[in-house]
Amino acid sequence: MKGSIFTGLLVLFAAWVILGNGPEQRIERSCKPIVWMGNVSVSIVQLINFKYQDKAQAAFDKFDYGCRFSVWRLFYEKEYLRHLEESEESVNG
Repeated sequence: MKGSIFTGLLVLFAAWVILGNGPEQRIERSCKPIVWMGNVSVSIVQLINFKYQDKAQAAFDKFDYGCRFSVWRLFYEKEYLRHLEESEESVNG
């Protein structure tokens, strides 16, 4: 039963990502769990020792950037490079 709940949530998350309006929103949505986890973690760090909250936030900002870059590269880089080649050919051609 636990597996079916997890699978259902995973399907809902995938649908939420796919239904995003354009690549930017899909990339943002696919990395939202990192942002949510970062918000919770930074809040906990802030409660325990507020001196480290900036370091924790910076770490999760790096994770978020890494996620966005990875998703972009995995799904959109080839299309982007193809577009650049076509643009260069039309200018030079």
